[in-house]
Amino acid sequence: MKKLEVEVWAQFIELNWLTNDMIVAVKKLHLLHLNKDAEQNLHNELLSLNRIRHPNIIVFYGACIEKDHYALIMEYMSLGSLYQVLHKQKLELSWSNRLSIASQATKGINYLHRFQPPISHRDIKSLNLLLENHHTDYVAKVCDFGMTKTRNDTTGQMQTNISAAFTLSWTAPEVLRLRPYTDKS
Repeated sequence: MKKLEVEVWAQFIELNWLTNDMIVAVKKLHLLHLNKDAEQNLHNELLSLNRIRHPNIIVFYGACIEKDHYALIMEYMSLGSLYQVLHKQKLELSWSNRLSIASQATKGINYLHRFQPPISHRDIKSLNLLLENHHTDYVAKVCDFGMTKTRNDTTGQMQTNISAAFTLSWTAPEVLRLRPYTDKS
């Protein structure tokens, strides 16, 4: 496993974006040890993110790639993450809303898996599913994907050569045991 040396946080600001007044999310990336190969991978992944368009995937608008000022500019979702809705706002979701959110998340993940080249999210959890109100329903969109290669390239190697990006509580046992695993894990 690699030691993660990438610190990521999001801050939301209002911008006049592409001559339209709209609120966007700006996610600052603090990338440590970004060598030339990692920088090239970042550029390639940004080009891929720019091609992804699906109703259940967060929209990527652009990026700042100025040295020491890396940031992603993305669609802003007013309710925040599903985690925030359930645990902080403590909204009670009807069963039809739960089914709709799960179905939308599945459609977004399926799109990523069918994308060429396929994108394996590797960190599916309620914090990476953003929500927006749409009349009496919710719109759900998958976020925080596609940067896995860049994250791995900016980290230091430990004794094993296993490359893994995951959230401990949502990780398959075979991954935690450092045993062989497939993309299904």
